Amino acid sequence: MQNLGIIQGRLTPSEGRGIQFFPKAEWENEFPAAKGLGFENIEWVFDYVDYANNPLWTRGGCKKICNIIEQSGVAVHTVCFDYFMRRPFYKHLDDVALREENLRFFKNIADNLALVGGHVMELPLVDDAAIQGGDERGAALGFLRDASELAPPNLAVAIETDMPPGAFRSFLEDVGRNNVKANYDLGDSVGRGYDPWDEICSLGAYVENVHIKDKPLHGSTVALGKGAADFDKFFSALAYTDYRKGITLQVARGKDGKEKKYISEQIQFVKPFVEKYLTGGLKMKNVLGGGTPDSTDELPIGIMQGRLTPSNGRGIQFFPFGAWENEFSLGEEIGLDEIEWIFDYERHEENPLWTESGCQTIKAKIEETGVKVHSVCFDYFMRRPFYKGKGNYEENTAFFSRALDGMERIGASLIEVPLVDDSSIQTTEERKEALRLARDMADRAAQKKMVVGFETDMPPGIFRKFLEDIDRENVAANYDSGNSSGLGYDHREELLSLGTLVANVHIKDRVFQNGTVQLGTGSANFEQVFSSLENIGYQGSLILQAARGMDGDEKDTILGQMQFVEKYVQKYGLGA
Repeated sequence: MQNLGIIQGRLTPSEGRGIQFFPKAEWENEFPAAKGLGFENIEWVFDYVDYANNPLWTRGGCKKICNIIEQSGVAVHTVCFDYFMRRPFYKHLDDVALREENLRFFKNIADNLALVGGHVMELPLVDDAAIQGGDERGAALGFLRDASELAPPNLAVAIETDMPPGAFRSFLEDVGRNNVKANYDLGDSVGRGYDPWDEICSLGAYVENVHIKDKPLHGSTVALGKGAADFDKFFSALAYTDYRKGITLQVARGKDGKEKKYISEQIQFVKPFVEKYLTGGLKMKNVLGGGTPDSTDELPIGIMQGRLTPSNGRGIQFFPFGAWENEFSLGEEIGLDEIEWIFDYERHEENPLWTESGCQTIKAKIEETGVKVHSVCFDYFMRRPFYKGKGNYEENTAFFSRALDGMERIGASLIEVPLVDDSSIQTTEERKEALRLARDMADRAAQKKMVVGFETDMPPGIFRKFLEDIDRENVAANYDSGNSSGLGYDHREELLSLGTLVANVHIKDRVFQNGTVQLGTGSANFEQVFSSLENIGYQGSLILQAARGMDGDEKDTILGQMQFVEKYVQKYGLGA
């Protein structure tokens, strides 16, 4: 099986030493035992207790380890640096000597690990070593940057934390070192109630090592298959992210004296999943649960309102006063499924969504043409973001509530809030205020069973963390392929990071750090966009927010864009 290993000590009776320990008197015996069970490597354990007697502490001990590795054929790729759980300096911020001790221990073990052929130093920042506040976070970031500089070439520092997926990725991004990665622990993840697909896809290429265990929600480690872990979802996520590195069994213990038999059973549990998902790199679709559509129809293709109306100098996006009804008829004619409504600040009282009679007219047009309105782009917020100035909060919430009333009348269910361009969040204080309003928005929308979709210019991990910090079930992401390519982001990384949080997609193309262009002529990688949508099980709408053509050629321009998108929808079976 793919680089399968076992945590040190699991092949030795506990005899009261707990679930995990360094087997001081038995460590050499574990290597031939591991070989007999088919393991390729043992993940070494280095703890603070009696550390001087751990062979990895000294060069002489490392020679013994190398001899056993050569005799048994079982490697040591990784060390679990449990020392750090007992002595994390950031729990004692004023203790300079402890920080220096941390770095000294780290460097010695990192250097010795390299001597025995290892390449992953795992630091568990969990339980008593969990990061609790901003001061501890800042101190841990500084330590990891220093430690990464001390690590030998080709050695990765893999962090395990109890942070939610977006916060964890954001933490790694903030470390800002290429050799600082993630250790993913399945059991700890499900024990906290996290979704393994969302976590693994959010972390992506950051995942350097994987621990296999199982736990019930808020419970302790149990035998594989007895807890809350969804192994199909977990292994399919590894397959999709093309994970090809270590898999370490850190499973529950059986009875003392029955270690080989028990571990053999755990191997047999894991083996079918490895063969199903990791042998041959099988990619999964709709593994997210609830991603299967009600019919075999392809995903609905819609258009941003105003794109079927000549601009006449009004710019790329506007509400088409005087022409909006005609757009429904044209949409029906060319085969559009829906129109994303625009609600802007300018002339807002003339927007049909503002009044009950206007909503009746919209509803009649929907029924007449069959072209639906599922989403509303709340461009008003780009002109009047309250967190950019004082005094707009009440106005913001009043307008938002009025828009929700209109949406309810016409049967729309998603309101999109763009936090980009002039409404981009720039400071910590703006973020704090935006979160406050976002929670209020979500609560108001929830009363009408609606979703609030945010679009931002934040990097993937930071965007997901922002959505997590809102902490509302009806909050989602609006993904814009053009804005992504214009910012230089990786589509696959973004969509995997956001995963099931993606509720709406805008299709456009932009040149890197430049404006909107016709589809296929900019920096957007549409193969990557649509293959990633397939693999996150996306079932929402595809809204054309693409570049305009010549005034008067709107129908032909949109038909060409529809054909461009439909070939990818068909290729990747989206909605099928």
